[in-house]
Amino acid sequence: MAFPESRVLVLATGGTIMMVPTEDGLQPFEELLDSSAVDARSWNRIADLILWNYPSFDGFVILHGTDTMAYMASALSFMLADLGKPVVLTGSQAAMAELGTDATDNLLGALIIAGMTIQTHKVLILTKPGHFTIPEVTLYFNYHLFRGNRSTKISATDFGAFASPNHLPLATVSSAGARVFWRLVHRPRSIQPISLTKGLDTAQVACLRLFPGIQANMLRAVLGAPGLRGLVLETFGAGNAPNGKDGAIMRELAAAVQKGIVIVNVTQCLSGTVGPLYAPAVTMQRAGVVLGYDMTTEAALTKLAYLLSLDSGKDSAWVAKDMTRNLRGELTEQEPTEFRHPNEVDVGAKRAHIAALKLAIADGEFEIYKMLMKTDERVGLQDIDEDGNTPLHLAAMGPNADILNDLLEQGASVHARNNAEQTPIEIAAQHQNSAHVQALQSAGAHLSPVIQSKRMLR
Repeated sequence: MAFPESRVLVLATGGTIMMVPTEDGLQPFEELLDSSAVDARSWNRIADLILWNYPSFDGFVILHGTDTMAYMASALSFMLADLGKPVVLTGSQAAMAELGTDATDNLLGALIIAGMTIQTHKVLILTKPGHFTIPEVTLYFNYHLFRGNRSTKISATDFGAFASPNHLPLATVSSAGARVFWRLVHRPRSIQPISLTKGLDTAQVACLRLFPGIQANMLRAVLGAPGLRGLVLETFGAGNAPNGKDGAIMRELAAAVQKGIVIVNVTQCLSGTVGPLYAPAVTMQRAGVVLGYDMTTEAALTKLAYLLSLDSGKDSAWVAKDMTRNLRGELTEQEPTEFRHPNEVDVGAKRAHIAALKLAIADGEFEIYKMLMKTDERVGLQDIDEDGNTPLHLAAMGPNADILNDLLEQGASVHARNNAEQTPIEIAAQHQNSAHVQALQSAGAHLSPVIQSKRMLR
């Protein structure tokens, strides 16, 4: 059976796959780039070449260095909207001229996915035009095809240099041929021709990896960089960050958001997602930090740069909202769309918010407490934690009198009892906080006869 030959355009940008040995070590051919030197201008140029040649070819293969390949793949996935043909990035860990190189297998596999007819070792692999029409920007490495904006480099030396920790591979290639998992393929949802967003610029975004002991002034220095409009914050675990007793880190984040800087929370972990599970993550979210869910750092950074490039006059709230939307398969939708009464409460979110409020009150962080009470109406003065404590109960055992007085001014009940049948004033007395006891008494609270007698005996 004869198929018309497909046409695949191979764009060689550089990288190890295109390097030759020299006295100074491996270097790319003339006019090619080491991937560590690639920047947004290179992404724009490659995207322009794809768009210019789009009508003439059935698929595209980009030879690229491994160091920043995941960034290029992510950037192109956002820049090329309504893509209808395969764009496959590949490279190698060893140069093409070296013995035992992985370059040959990676190149042939990428060409197969892109739709080219390949003959190797006297075996003809027939692929007719459109046979592997995977309308995505993908990354092919070590017999696996990954979605470009889900991929990340996991090894500096192994042939299995890339992985897609939060998404299954789109295809695998073996001696039996290519197997595509079509149910995983992301397809355009609109009937539109391909379009290109030009002018993507990473000079207006930054990435900061948190570490134990990071100081607020360090964060302030990054957020104060001239022209900065967006920051990807690599946090601990499920989206947590240090705050300290003075709440300085959260204040810096909240102040930056108020200035219009979009801050995106992604995990430092190789796999998993960030979300409102622990109080620090919830506190950051209430401060205006956007949840990046299970996006890779590469996807979050390039998506942020892409959204900011759409229109320099866009409101930061619009960009922040779109960062949580799944545009090109880069993140997992967290919840299905549902319709419910507007007064219906999300119990899980409410519990998380109460946990964040509890932490702020316990640490005496008045500004964070105010922000949490002001920005989310799901928590009221009578809402309780797992021990039946209202916010006033928590303030009665906390260190900050301003929080306690603010709750009293809002009308918090001084007579509410927790699961241990204690009122706020009884808790304040138990913690020997005479100032809190006096404030509560002035609001009409009174100690039980038993506690009063104990105090008199002292």
